[in-house]
Amino acid sequence: IDAAYSALYESPIDEQRRLILRLISLIQGSEAAKSTPLHGPSRQLKNVIAYIDENYSAIGSMAEVAEKNYISLPTLNRTFKKYMGITPTQFIKKYKSSK
Repeated sequence: IDAAYSALYESPIDEQRRLILRLISLIQGSEAAKSTPLHGPSRQLKNVIAYIDENYSAIGSMAEVAEKNYISLPTLNRTFKKYMGITPTQFIKKYKSSK
């Protein structure tokens, strides 16, 4: 019952933390991810990750993801690679296969 209660009343911070932990578990096999620690992703990256989580089955291109999150495609690719250790495209492929 405690788990059900906490799931119903999870704060936005807890939701972000849960999402980040799920993402980290998806990329643990990546060598770049092992050598690049996750240092508090930017707000843009958190928004992109949330967008991917909600829309992963309908995403047509990375340009679409960038546009929907008001970020340029080069910035999206650079930021994602820096913090996640893999490209956004690689992440989406791993994310889809985990679902």
